[in-house]
Amino acid sequence: MDAVPRRRPNVSSDNPRSNDGVESRPQNESTYMSPSDRGLSESVYDSPELSFWIKSLVIIFIGAVYVCSLRHSCTINVKKQTFELLHFSSDNARVHLQRVTSLGPRPAGSNANELSAADYLRRELLNIARIATHSGMKVEFDEQVSNYSSFQTGFHVSAYNNLRNFLLKFHATFLSNCHYDSAVESPGASDDFVSCAIMLEACRIFALGPNNLTNDLIFLFNGAEESILPSSHAFVTQHQWAKEVSAFLNLEGAGSGGRLMVFQSGPGTDSEFLVNSYSDSFAQPYANVFAEELFQSGIIPSDTDFRVFRDFGRIPGLDMAYTSDGYCYHTRYDTESRISKECLQSTGEDIVTFLRQIVKTSAWTRSVYFDVLGFQLISVPWRLWKLFDWLLLTLSVCWLLYDRRFNSLSLDWIYFRRCNSVFGLIFAYLLGYLTHHYGCRMSWYSARYNLVGIYLLPFICWFFWFFTLLTNIPNGLCVICFKSSGLFNKMGWVISRKTNNLLIERDFFDAALFVIAFHMLVFDLLNSPAGFVSTIWLASILFGRVMYQLTAPNSLNSVRWTFFLVIPACLFWHFYFCASVVEFFIPVFGRSGQIIEPDIALSVCLFYLISPITLLFGGMMQCSAGNASRSLRLILLNACISYAVLVHASPYGFPYAIPPTSSVDDPTFSPRLQRIAIFHTERRFRDLADSEHVTSNDSFISILPLDVNDIRFLKPHSYPAAIPSSLFSYILQDDNLPNDNFGGLTELVNASSIPCNRSRPYCGTPSLYPYIHFLDSFYQIPSPPHSLKPTARLIMLSRTSLNNPVFPPDRQAVNLTFSIVSGPPLTHLLIRTDTPSVRLFAWSFNSSSPFPIPIPLPKKRDYPGPTGAHYFVYHVNAELRNHSQVWTQPWTFWLCLDFSTDVVQPHVDLAAAGIYVHDQFTSCNSPVLKEAMSRLPPWVTTMSGCSSYEHYRFLLK
Repeated sequence: MDAVPRRRPNVSSDNPRSNDGVESRPQNESTYMSPSDRGLSESVYDSPELSFWIKSLVIIFIGAVYVCSLRHSCTINVKKQTFELLHFSSDNARVHLQRVTSLGPRPAGSNANELSAADYLRRELLNIARIATHSGMKVEFDEQVSNYSSFQTGFHVSAYNNLRNFLLKFHATFLSNCHYDSAVESPGASDDFVSCAIMLEACRIFALGPNNLTNDLIFLFNGAEESILPSSHAFVTQHQWAKEVSAFLNLEGAGSGGRLMVFQSGPGTDSEFLVNSYSDSFAQPYANVFAEELFQSGIIPSDTDFRVFRDFGRIPGLDMAYTSDGYCYHTRYDTESRISKECLQSTGEDIVTFLRQIVKTSAWTRSVYFDVLGFQLISVPWRLWKLFDWLLLTLSVCWLLYDRRFNSLSLDWIYFRRCNSVFGLIFAYLLGYLTHHYGCRMSWYSARYNLVGIYLLPFICWFFWFFTLLTNIPNGLCVICFKSSGLFNKMGWVISRKTNNLLIERDFFDAALFVIAFHMLVFDLLNSPAGFVSTIWLASILFGRVMYQLTAPNSLNSVRWTFFLVIPACLFWHFYFCASVVEFFIPVFGRSGQIIEPDIALSVCLFYLISPITLLFGGMMQCSAGNASRSLRLILLNACISYAVLVHASPYGFPYAIPPTSSVDDPTFSPRLQRIAIFHTERRFRDLADSEHVTSNDSFISILPLDVNDIRFLKPHSYPAAIPSSLFSYILQDDNLPNDNFGGLTELVNASSIPCNRSRPYCGTPSLYPYIHFLDSFYQIPSPPHSLKPTARLIMLSRTSLNNPVFPPDRQAVNLTFSIVSGPPLTHLLIRTDTPSVRLFAWSFNSSSPFPIPIPLPKKRDYPGPTGAHYFVYHVNAELRNHSQVWTQPWTFWLCLDFSTDVVQPHVDLAAAGIYVHDQFTSCNSPVLKEAMSRLPPWVTTMSGCSSYEHYRFLLK
């Protein structure tokens, strides 16, 4: 058959596009078409009017608000509390939760964690074991105290000793894990003792059973998760029961209450069985494989015991966490009062049901999983989902070929569609950039509805302007400037200056279909289950379009019917999915440091999330009536400008919430506060090699803001500081500004950030965690020293030359052995070498790489000297002792270094960083620190304590 020109359906003269100066196409213009398409081409395509768009946006908005509210509900079929012993009781779990969280913060090594909480768990677990024995069950209780060990995690090494785990084994194949320690200054209700309380109540139920335990069950209560996961490593590598574990359930907390979210599974095929059991057991599932891909990519600055069980134990499992109200995470607001009785009861019942199903199943078999509005979990093996993706891709290609069976195949319509995505992405980046650098940063942090006005509303406005003015066919501004009429004539969209709306709508739909299919293909080639979103959209719109064309082909031209095709049922699921992603990420941006610019990241993320919807609306926007397009553009533009003025010229743009009272137990207040780390620090430097003589010292209050707002809101009279930093500061005069004095640190008014001193190990910073490379600003307020007891003390035990034939003649190797003999439970080791003249090539710490890995530092600025190589060893020793005395078990380690023989005095710099965050240290009650904290504004929450930095220098020859 000869080549056939592109089919050009007629446009009836009774419906020209309004005010576009384009008349309908003459009926006698000859065009080849099949008989089956003749009726379709001769029908009328009614252009969307203004009322249609307004009603549609209102309906979508109301539906989005409703489905987003489903994420927080825990009111599903909650059973009335009874005295039946075999039922889960939230009252019993609440008692456990209240008694332990009332002890206050419980970091590893503190008396609250190592004595009080440990005694409570020991007593309760022994009672449960006694009950189980009377019930005729075989139960074993064990208390593990770890030996010394170390392991590589990220860029640093974690070392630990004397950590405590409690275990209860019923008849040990399946492991259920929680941790009973907490972050600094946090009571740790959601993170993570509520999980321990649920597990204690589950233990009681299983002890009273009868239960058919085909698979055995271990409950693990680990005592040092917040110290970068050492307790789970101690169990996996040192406990005799670890080899018997076939799968595990890890219970965590990244918020305060709400529903438990499954956000990690695997590794291996056994996770398929776990996900299916979760689907069958949880009445209100909340799970998403997209969250798993994000978490494992390292984008989120958090970690859980799941990684240790997976990487060091090679055990498959599920990772569940509370994510609602993530602002409470690791703050003093993480109290038991924020965990509702309904959520505690429903979560406990679901977990008990899940564990019962696990232990009764005798068969074990990467899944794609997601929940549908919290009512049903969809779980499909990844291999089958990929097969479905390829089938769907084949059907999409067939549809595109079928839809163009009488057309000349051209990719111009796809290129035109991709221009929208590219320019839209640029617009999203510029919008985030302007907001971050010249507007109110993070205005959505305290008021999430600002996301709608600051980002979503401009995105909608952009798309309408792009399709109805800039690239409108045939009279758009870009069309006229770039003289694209020849392309439109080739496409059949414009014939003798007459537009063919029906063909435009169909081509734009096919372009959207192609783009979504391409995205799905990319995720499949990357072997990432996170592409399931593209699969859902592609299947929904393709199935809807095909079914409608088969059942009502002569009505396809009606835009009101087309609207229901391009807005399928998955739209509201997509809103639910987007809301879950945004709800998780917004609190994370409050603790992600200053390297990431959250307004830019969030703007681009939101654009990507709503792109499937806008892809499908493009053709309809192009075909809108002229008056409707013009009116809607003006309405949206006015709305964007009005909202921008409101946010930037009023306290609505202030990023943080102000607590109504000083009580942390008010569950109605969401603590959307600025996080800072504030420590009273004392440093001693010993620049004379092999000498204990202190050559210099200093002391100060160190302040590390943990978000991009830096110190702008820590100064006096900084509320609402968004006004003087905004584009609209000229609108309000000083007389109109609120005159509330919320305090602030006057020392920071003209303060400058302290650059990283790269000549000292780890910038001379005794950091609680090895993550200062996420920060860009460090501030110091000079202060008198504080009393440090015990002082971290390091001594060198030996220096031995090494004869290694591997090294060239101009280099020599040496082994140095050291010991840290005193210090607080958190005493870290910091190392710096002058590379390349001095290199560290081996050490006594376990590492996953053949050579020690240097840790990254903050970006280099205002420091002309060499960087060298820096190493961080995070160390926790939870041994109970008199902390003013020398350690009964010194921390001994060795380093192997090689150096150039041309260097006159080759040396290595070491520092022992002592972190004092426990109540038993009198130095934690520093009056200077307390006075500084008392002057902080009420919208600030702190991670505080005292620290010491003991620097030493040792020669290598």
